[in-house]
Amino acid sequence: MPLTRMNSHRGPRPYNARFARVPSRAPRVVQERREDERPNDLLERIARLEALVSATGQRASSSSADRATTEQALAPGVALITGTRLAAAQNQMLVDGSAVATDYEALDNHTNFLGPLVQHTNENALVSGPGMFDSVTEGPLARPYLPPADEAFALLQEFLHDFNSKIPLIAPEHIYALMRDCYAGAVEDSHPAWVLTYMAIGIAHRLRAMSIFQVPDDMSQADWYLNKCLARLPALIMQEPSIQLVQAVLGIAILVQTSSRSDKAAIYVSMALHLMQTLGYHDTATRSDTPLQEREEKYVFWIAFFMDTDMSLSSMRQGTQKLSDIGVSLPDNRNQDWWSECHCSVGPGVNIFALHTGLAVIQAEALERLFSVKSRQLTDTVLEGTYMEILDRLQAWRQLNVDMAVQEVFKSMFRSDVVHLIILEAAYFRTLYQLHAARLLGGLGSRLDTLSSDSLRAIVKLDDGYCYVDAKRLLELCALVSGTHISTTWISVQATLAALCTVLGPHCRKRRSSPSLAEGNAVAADLSLCEESLSRLELATAQVEDPPWGPAVAVCLEMLEQAKAHASGKH
Repeated sequence: MPLTRMNSHRGPRPYNARFARVPSRAPRVVQERREDERPNDLLERIARLEALVSATGQRASSSSADRATTEQALAPGVALITGTRLAAAQNQMLVDGSAVATDYEALDNHTNFLGPLVQHTNENALVSGPGMFDSVTEGPLARPYLPPADEAFALLQEFLHDFNSKIPLIAPEHIYALMRDCYAGAVEDSHPAWVLTYMAIGIAHRLRAMSIFQVPDDMSQADWYLNKCLARLPALIMQEPSIQLVQAVLGIAILVQTSSRSDKAAIYVSMALHLMQTLGYHDTATRSDTPLQEREEKYVFWIAFFMDTDMSLSSMRQGTQKLSDIGVSLPDNRNQDWWSECHCSVGPGVNIFALHTGLAVIQAEALERLFSVKSRQLTDTVLEGTYMEILDRLQAWRQLNVDMAVQEVFKSMFRSDVVHLIILEAAYFRTLYQLHAARLLGGLGSRLDTLSSDSLRAIVKLDDGYCYVDAKRLLELCALVSGTHISTTWISVQATLAALCTVLGPHCRKRRSSPSLAEGNAVAADLSLCEESLSRLELATAQVEDPPWGPAVAVCLEMLEQAKAHASGKH
């Protein structure tokens, strides 16, 4: 029986490698060897270099003897790793009201991850760490870096449980096989398997950075793997389109979106969608070889679609894929695929993936019917009717989301589930705000940037508090995963700015009478929440050279000072 950790709100929780973290041996962005590790003798240095050159010249696959040696070498860690089976082996998910145990043993029957792994001492899979090759670009003597096998497996489990189970980017048996081949030295350096392996490890580090088990360099390690992916991308995009190439490009987009370069992610998402259009993933007439591959292609398409649509609406540009040209059915809220059971831990009715795709359809309709060139030819009456129709659909979608107090969310959900909920909530609120602001500012039928600093100033004077409740909820959710330079800050920066202006707006206007004690306490709570949110944005802004949201942050800071002055009676 695997070790368990008791959780007062959820019962026994499967033992996970994150609860027994070993010192990380993954690369650091900047890393120096200790003096006692540096070879002092010139002959020793020459011998190491000769060994490296000899090893990098050999590219054969692991033989059966190599694999037997590997299995024997890894035997002491097998018990630990098999005991952590995907971090949720004992977790039960509700499907159609009945409890169904997630069948992780089925995955073991398809792929044996441990068997083909090779140690770092195996010359067929010799790797170079940043201690010898600090540059991201791999030179002629450098081989692709891989972390120790046990650590890679723990990171892969975290990726599958914390990310891939909510956003099903790749079938677990496929990423298992690809990572296994990388460790066995069975794939060429130009194969997408390397980028997919780095992507899975990088995303796992991103989520670790937002957990209670974070270490200071989790974000920097994720950025290191992102840079490795970007270095390989030029060679990848010259290859023939394939499902693995699409997944690799999408994985890069996700890593970029969760970094300080988040505004560049749209380029990679659009590239992935173009590749899928070439492969016909948007059309039901395209048939795959196997049912698993067909479902995987469907999931990958909808992931790219909802990411592209959300990014397009935020910048008021039309999406890469027209809604009218999609022939693929939407993901079912009651998904039966064991590897993509995307329900959050709060209950059986919350499916993060289905909610994302449903919201994306509403966003795409708003783009095409309210903010396109064609919409400029419509009368104000028609635009108003379309606006109300889309707003009603958005509110209907809202009823499907997690409807519980923020503190209950914190108590009832895993930290990774909270992160997914914040991202979803940010997309919803920014959409609601953009629709409402465009109507107030007369921007229906145009490409008015409702998130610019000028628009934020103008909307404060006109806003009627319509979005106040949703704005405050978003700020409170973001506060649950606090910290600097974390992924939720980069992804939700525009939504956070809009929420700040919505919450601060009423407090910036003069009151006709003195507030009661309860009203004064509510104002103080709002200002404290906004100040905390702004402090995170300021730190994020300081880490980016000339950030596009810098002027908007300055506007929010002005509003905070003005609201404080009104609250203290100075105005």
